[in-house]
Amino acid sequence: VYVKENHSNRLVSLALVEKGGVRNFLPEQSGFEMSLIRMIKSGSEKYSYDDIQDIKYKTHASFYGAAMNEGSYLEIDCLDYYFDQMLDVFCDGILNPVFAEDEFNTMMKEHSQRLQRMQSDPASFAYYTGIDLVYSDHPYKTHPWPTEKSIQNITIEGLKKLHEDFLDAGKISFVLVGNIDGAKAVRKLNAMFGSVPRLTQAKDFLEPVEKIKISGENVVLSSSASEGTGFILGFFASPSITDEDFMSAHIASDMFGDMLYQVVREKYGACYTPSCGTIWSNAAFGLINLYRVKI
Repeated sequence: VYVKENHSNRLVSLALVEKGGVRNFLPEQSGFEMSLIRMIKSGSEKYSYDDIQDIKYKTHASFYGAAMNEGSYLEIDCLDYYFDQMLDVFCDGILNPVFAEDEFNTMMKEHSQRLQRMQSDPASFAYYTGIDLVYSDHPYKTHPWPTEKSIQNITIEGLKKLHEDFLDAGKISFVLVGNIDGAKAVRKLNAMFGSVPRLTQAKDFLEPVEKIKISGENVVLSSSASEGTGFILGFFASPSITDEDFMSAHIASDMFGDMLYQVVREKYGACYTPSCGTIWSNAAFGLINLYRVKI
């Protein structure tokens, strides 16, 4: 547990970080961990989905999470006055999710709609096609999000089995920041999670992974939705988040993005929005994005 007491305001944030990420899954299991995170937030033995939404509304608290290449996380943010209540919602959701069929079906509809948007929106179609190409021969070829080939493999029984693997003291860390008594909060977390078994040996969250190599021919895609307009993405190699020059590269890309906007957009009006940035990842890349180019 990593604790930072901050008594300058009354806010508290608590996150569970699950180490590992997509390297633990096959490509046909893309989106499994994202789906588990979604179901953990959708109801537990003590709190139904409606109960959670009602508590969040009344307390102005948040309970959210996401899956990424390097791992996943679940987080609550609230005022210190509501921390004990939100901590109970948080812990019961992680330890005792119910995997309600109606919430599972809702989630699967959301996955399907997201895939449809990825295919129909030209900018998204270009980006996700680029991701597939960049990571085609890499451990990150499994994606955090469901794909057309993996969505049919997501089942309630499969997520229940994944939850058993998720509860592994060798992969879990907590980060707690806010107006709290750190020692008291750690005792509460230990009471809730102290009996979680260690199924694997602890590994560094930023365990090295091979860098990506970007090369090959340019790819041109057609989309009826972008008639008369182009969406141009340029992928380039970038330092990983563990490299000492990562932050320098990130700042340089951000500065270049500002220059692109001033010249390409404001001076010449060649496209709607140009930008440049780097991905915060162990296997990072940079991206130049020219959004809605006049053709």
